[in-house]
Amino acid sequence: MVKPILTMKLLGTTGMQQIKTLFVFLALSISQVVYANLKPFEADYIGYRKGQKIGTAKQKLEHVSGNQYRLSYQSLASLFFLTDKRYETSHFVLKDNELIPQQYTYVRKGTGKDKSLDLQFDVEQKIVNSKKGDVFEWDGELDNLLYRFHFQQSLMSSQQEFEYRIINNRAQYKTYKFKILGEEKLTLPYGEIDTLKVQIVRASSSKRTTYIWFAPSLDYTMVRIEQYKEGKQQADVQLSSYSALTP
Repeated sequence: MVKPILTMKLLGTTGMQQIKTLFVFLALSISQVVYANLKPFEADYIGYRKGQKIGTAKQKLEHVSGNQYRLSYQSLASLFFLTDKRYETSHFVLKDNELIPQQYTYVRKGTGKDKSLDLQFDVEQKIVNSKKGDVFEWDGELDNLLYRFHFQQSLMSSQQEFEYRIINNRAQYKTYKFKILGEEKLTLPYGEIDTLKVQIVRASSSKRTTYIWFAPSLDYTMVRIEQYKEGKQQADVQLSSYSALTP
């Protein structure tokens, strides 16, 4: 099991956790996927709660140069007097058919305490350095943003269950598990689209249930994520627009 060389300070949470979790996750097992042609794209989302619009989100993949890419995600959620704005970026390289993290940044502002995290991945030394001076051992974990994109690509394989080891936006080592439930046609702000429905696998004692839908026709981009707590819907984030970008 990987352990930090120096323990990093964990970032806290706020009262909008159920809503923000869906905006943060745009989201998973290392599989034999061919990444020969990563296709830059931009996707926009609308967040709802009980039918009311509560926010927006955007994710974007850009080709920087050579085998270097930048993945970014930003969201804005607002409910009554509470607000939450987040921005994440993952700089990574495609090498020997693997997605290798280089730098991860996270910024959160709004109601409650502002938070930030900046991680530099040193592949040769097998460590992760934080801007605050902390150092982590690195054993191939992906960052909090890159694993979601890896999962998107992994859906092109024949796997039905997935598992990821990551370093999340609280500087914690985590393992996430997912399973494919089947195909489903959705009607979204984007329009009608065929999807694969996925569920996050949690302990039987968990009060949360999360479903995620991905569209094969859009290179398996996430098009919807919905979360329930004790059987009640907490938030529903849906794709509103999608466009391919020039490499």
